Order: sequence, then C-alpha cells, then structure tokens
Amino acid sequence: MEQKNDKNENENQTVFSVPVTPENRRAELFLKCNPTTKSAIIELREALDALSSSSQKNLKNMLPDFSRAEAHVQRALDVLLTSGNKAPVQTLTSFHKELEVVSAEVSAEVAEWLSANYTPQAPHSFEESKERLISRKCSELDAIEAMGDGDDTILDELGRVMDWNNFDVFSLQEKSGGKALSVLAVHLFHHFDLFNTLDLNHQRVTRFWVQIETGYQNNPYHASIHAADVLQEFAWFLNIPEVRKSLTPLEICAGLVSAGIHDYDHPGTNNNFLIRTNHELALRYNNRSVLENHHASAGLQVLQLNQQNFFLSHIDKKSLINFRRLVTSLVLSTDMSYHFQLQTDFVTKFTSDKGKLSLEDPAKRELFLQIILHAADLGNCGKPWVFAQVWGERVVTEFFVQGDKEKQLGLPVSAMNDREKSNAAELQSGFIKTIVLPMFEEIVPLLPEVSILHENAKINYENWRKKLTTSSS
Repeated sequence: MEQKNDKNENENQTVFSVPVTPENRRAELFLKCNPTTKSAIIELREALDALSSSSQKNLKNMLPDFSRAEAHVQRALDVLLTSGNKAPVQTLTSFHKELEVVSAEVSAEVAEWLSANYTPQAPHSFEESKERLISRKCSELDAIEAMGDGDDTILDELGRVMDWNNFDVFSLQEKSGGKALSVLAVHLFHHFDLFNTLDLNHQRVTRFWVQIETGYQNNPYHASIHAADVLQEFAWFLNIPEVRKSLTPLEICAGLVSAGIHDYDHPGTNNNFLIRTNHELALRYNNRSVLENHHASAGLQVLQLNQQNFFLSHIDKKSLINFRRLVTSLVLSTDMSYHFQLQTDFVTKFTSDKGKLSLEDPAKRELFLQIILHAADLGNCGKPWVFAQVWGERVVTEFFVQGDKEKQLGLPVSAMNDREKSNAAELQSGFIKTIVLPMFEEIVPLLPEVSILHENAKINYENWRKKLTTSSS
C-alpha cells in the first residue's frame, strides 16, 4: 500500500511555457489531472534539451548527449506504459523548446408492480449467458474545465446545493456541459472539508469522480444526472447540524461515495429482468440484489484498481476496510425489495430517539445512513412539482423501454412497463402513496427538517392524481 500522500505531487515542475490561449489552457488542465503524463513529458523535454545542447558540439562530444536523451525517452515510455492510465494520450508535434499537448481523450397494476419490485426475490435456477462488457473512454478534460473555470453560473447553482426546494440539478447539468455529478461531488468534498480532514489528493478525487460519471449509461432515468440528484439530496441530509456533528469524516466520505455510485453502470432494466433473462450478473450475485451488488463492486473497483483514482491509498488498512464495508452496505440498502424491512428496522431502532437524534452507536449510525440514502434515492418525489414531474416522466420512459424489450423477447410484460396500458400519473400516484409518504412520515419526528419533503410529496401526489383523472376522462 502506498504510504506517501502525494497531495502536491509534481506541483512545482514546469513542463512548458506558452501564451495563455484556450487551447493551451486545455493542455494545462489536462496535465493537472494527468500527473503521470506530465512526468513523461518532463522526461521528453529533458531529452530535447540534451539534443539541443549537442548540436553545438562535434560528433565525438555529442555521444554522451545522445545517450542522455535516449535514457530520458525510455523513462518517459516506461512511465506511460506502466501507469495504468487508460486514457489515450496524444503528444506533441512541435517544439521550439516548448511542448504543446494537441489533443487528449482522456459517456390493481400498480399493486402488482409494487409487489414485484418491493418484495425480496428468492433465488431460482437459470442458464448462464454472456455479459455484454461495456468499455468507455473517460473524457476527463471537459469535466476538469467545468470544475476549474469558476464559471459564475455554475458557482451560483452550487451555492444553492443545500437549498432543498431551489437547487436545480438539470440547470447544473446544462451549465457544466453534462458534468453535474463530477462537478457536484468535488464541490461537496470541499463543502464537508474532506480534502483537509482526510488529507486527500485533489487530482485523484477529481479523476475518480470523472471516471464514475462516464461509467453511467445514457438511460432515461438511471443516468449520471440521477446520481447527481441523489448525491445532492443525500448531502442535504448530511448537512443537518445534528447529523453532521454525529458522523466522522470517513463516514461522510463513504456516504457521498455511496450516493454517487449507487446506480453505477445501471443497464436501464431492473433486477427481475436480469434474472428472467439469465443475465450473467444474476448468476454472479445469485439473484440477490443483483444490480446493487454490481454498482458497489464496479464503483469500488474504479476507486482502487487505478492508482490514479485511489484517493484513500494513504489511510491505514483497518480504516480502508471499514470504508469499503460501509460503502457496500449503503449501496445494497438501496435495493427496493428491502424497502419495508429497512423502514421497520429504522422505526424499531430509533423509536426512543424521537425528538433527539442519538448516533453514538456505530451500528446505529450505519442504519441511519442507509435510511437517509434510501430517502435520497426516492427524494425526487419530495422535490417541488417542477422537478418531480420531470423525474416521474423519465422513470416511466425507462420502464416502457424495458417493457418493449420484454415484448421483443417474448416475456410477459412487467406491471407498469406496458406503454399501451400504463402512464406516469398512475405509477407515481400509487408509488408516492404506498412507498414515499409513509417513509417520510417516519423520518419527520426524528428530523423535523424533512417535513419539507413530506409536504412536497403530498402536493405531488395530488398533482399526479389530477393528471390521472384528466387522462381518464
């Protein structure tokens, strides 16, 4: 395990000096988020200097300079080939004693539906099938630019991050060029002072979140913008004074990572679909919390398998094990089939705390983090109608896409997935009444701040009911 924290690695080294232009700023930003490439380019510059100095000498005296240049080039190649950095890098075409990066590529039916999706499924047998492996190129530079430019409109939106009713994740997504998750995540690491309290390397944190963002598929609902929305809502819970003071920095960090990766690489179909189609993920995880296990495992691999992303490599082994265990526990708690069990456990454990939150017990803190992440995952139902309506339409669109696949495969179409029979108003009104409102009602006595979610959800329920009545008439 790496013992040295390279928080300021390569900070004072100069690679090239060129006029400030948009193109050169992109090069500079690229090198900031790719210290390995920066190190290689420094070696190449040394090689050029050696060759340049040799041009003034006779042939006999030039040989040591050639040898020195060759050594620098070899070291540059070694750095690039052994770094584990998967982002393709293109280097340089012209010199004049300066190097310039030219480009870098571093993307009744409601009841049946509730029963099918909110009841734990027993394992059953199936034939093995091949998993479609998804590879993505991590477009890091654009996200770094969005974070680093200090655009006033982005900063204005981030300034509302703890304002439940007025933070607009759709606006942030647009203003950041589709990078709401990575921009928001790095901002929240600053907000909760994690860079200082955990002594985190900024470049590694940034690279991790950019890669997580690009690992989300382009689904109507379970996409990176949903992860950003849940992350903001979870952070809102964490920021409640009684909550924040009760948690350690590592627990806050684990919670934020859990929220950000909780649907990582979601295929746009649910667990039941993966089981019924004999998907290899269902085989791998024995039909139990198939997607949630995949999200946690794949997300944590992004953290630890690439040293350039591993921003916790400097902490002790016991703390790292606890971090991984907590992240896994929280992501698994988002499996909707365990909704009622989780709610029952919460009521049982926290009944005596009503009016005064008590989180001294680590096991109790873990359960509390599970319930607020679950609440954040359903939180868009408790946002103002202007946002809740959009999310409601998106989730139904994704259900219909799954329904279309079920028809194509000759499978029975799951409840609420048939675009010819179902609609958003029917689904959302039933969902809010049966799932969302009862959960918020249990949390409000413990955290009065959550009453704003409860009130919004009641309004949204009535609005969906009105749309349902209108569509039926």
